[in-house]
Amino acid sequence: MRGALRRLLASAVAAAGVAVAQEPAPPPGAATRPVPEDAEADALIARLRATVGARPSDPAAQTDLALALYFNRRIAEAETAFARAAELLPRDPRPRAWRGYCLLLLGDVDAAYAVFDACVTAFPDASPEARHERGRLRRIRGDLAGAAEDFARVRALRPEDPAGFVGGAGVALDARDDALALRLAEQAEALDPGAPDVAFLKAAALKRLGRDAEAAGILPAARGVRERRVADAWTRRERELTRSVGARMLEAAELLARGRGDEAIARLEALRAAHPDKHEIAANLAAAYVEAGRLDAARALLATLLAARPADVAAHRTLALLRLAAGDGDGALAAADDAVRHGPEVAAAHAVRGRVLYALKRPSEAVAAFEAAVRLDLGDADHRLALAAALRAAGRQAEAVAPAEAATRLAPRRVEAWKALAEARGLAGDAEGARAAADAAASLEIEIHGARRRAPPMR
Repeated sequence: MRGALRRLLASAVAAAGVAVAQEPAPPPGAATRPVPEDAEADALIARLRATVGARPSDPAAQTDLALALYFNRRIAEAETAFARAAELLPRDPRPRAWRGYCLLLLGDVDAAYAVFDACVTAFPDASPEARHERGRLRRIRGDLAGAAEDFARVRALRPEDPAGFVGGAGVALDARDDALALRLAEQAEALDPGAPDVAFLKAAALKRLGRDAEAAGILPAARGVRERRVADAWTRRERELTRSVGARMLEAAELLARGRGDEAIARLEALRAAHPDKHEIAANLAAAYVEAGRLDAARALLATLLAARPADVAAHRTLALLRLAAGDGDGALAAADDAVRHGPEVAAAHAVRGRVLYALKRPSEAVAAFEAAVRLDLGDADHRLALAAALRAAGRQAEAVAPAEAATRLAPRRVEAWKALAEARGLAGDAEGARAAADAAASLEIEIHGARRRAPPMR
């Protein structure tokens, strides 16, 4: 169930990240103005704070708290929490990138640039979002060559995302390369006609190229849209909407993690009814349907999602899991292959492919898929555990120890990680090490179960 929580959180923050990346940075203090209290959000944050207090070295708990603070526009607190998460996950670029977003929202552009620059330097291709933001800030600083390089790499890493094309078009206009600006703007428009600034950039490039008649039909409307978007981006209504959606998606993720799937689905269905245009809510709902065994509902929803966005990586991943649950191994592998094809840099796509191959009893191929997932997301314990299991199934017992040990370091309070380590060490011939890991699992299980017995029942 923990994997479901991480998938929901990842997609939720990805949606938020795109929004931040495509909007101009707000004026200093804009994101820190008081907003009405939300009792549900406050209760969620209080629970997450208590979890962090009990497990201060747990990176997942720290990240969950930081995300909850971020979605509720408690940006200064979120920045501090993401900084701590980055310390706990030194090989994961995401907390660093999220911290950079927080600094942008707080108006500290220089500090944000330093964070994004350090993130890209440490993880050149693992965080396209950080590279996009560094490119945007380089453009603001007048480093057009550096900005163009960053946006070109973003396009290479995410060719389905218009953001890299929009950023590159803006830099090309600044550099007076109007033909390139037009070409990039048209490519962005083909990917998403409603992408922010794309019409404005296309019209500006046409006008500079002397194609005034074509620009005349675009520029006035583009200017109006841009002005309204900038004016409205940080209104109270928009802040409340982002806060409300993010908090409720986190709440649903928490319910899933606790095994309360029906309640999570009810929350997500209500959220989708209130915001039918938000693709990420529907994607999370489809994943929840699959996890709850409601395959017909998931199948219908995924058909709608893929009809609207045929290259959606999350939808292809969920379709692979649905087909696997339905016993269609070949279909599951085809969907997993599509997920990797559309998102070669997405760790979860490779992980789902590995899961399907493992279920099909093709462990050597599963090992390669899980190794790709680990390379793309060094901070995810689930990928390490899956890799250890695949290595064991492939008969590579000694090699299975290292990923199992890494999983216990990433998730020291996960009983299954210690059990996996005990099994790996035992099969590798390390009886003493296996006993030590088994003892750690048993002690942790007693501690957790004792805490659950003392806690009031959840109703």
